[in-house]
Amino acid sequence: MKRLCVILLLTILSPACARLPEIRDVQPAAAQRTAAECAAIFPKGVWQFAHAIQFFPPDGSSKTLVGIVRLSSEAKRFDCVMMTIEGLVLFEAEYDGRIKIKRAIAPLDKPGVAEGMVEDIRLIFFAPEPWGVETGFTPEGESICRYPLPDGGREEILPGGDGAWEIRRYAPNHRLLRSVAPLAGDKVPLAGIPARVELKAPGLAGYRLVMRLVEAIPIEQESKP
Repeated sequence: MKRLCVILLLTILSPACARLPEIRDVQPAAAQRTAAECAAIFPKGVWQFAHAIQFFPPDGSSKTLVGIVRLSSEAKRFDCVMMTIEGLVLFEAEYDGRIKIKRAIAPLDKPGVAEGMVEDIRLIFFAPEPWGVETGFTPEGESICRYPLPDGGREEILPGGDGAWEIRRYAPNHRLLRSVAPLAGDKVPLAGIPARVELKAPGLAGYRLVMRLVEAIPIEQESKP
């Protein structure tokens, strides 16, 4: 009986202590090429994106929202607004190295929820810092970039082919926190942003977002004095 309890305990704890798959190294030229492919999935320059968002919370319901993101890849900053289809603003925030929440209506005002939404936007639209990146192949032979994050976690990008990329965000204990991928069969339009993107947050309090691109507007950068 004691042995059975130990086995059950190890089974429960093992996902929290999981190891990420080893990356098979490649030659420097190939590593450089893979790193460029990983960075290429993100928009470059100054853009304003409008998305129709289907939000699927853990209770099995669904909501349709409108999201606007204005970003600068060079400045690594963005402003975002989320509203109902009737125009009621539920959420407004900006990021410029620090998160600033301007408006969050319940249930988005719960501790950590608004900040989590800002982090989701960063994950979808911004390439991670390249310092310390590992590039190569997974055991299945897929190209991969793995980036260390300031909190001790990891971000993985699998550039794929024909726009079939995937982003994975891991906690310091290697637990999967988020995954982002284009929905199969969709073409890649303006700015390299897929027509539809799906974000998944696994777990008991997890949720799913399906973002359909409505508009992508390039914005001329303001001239410096």
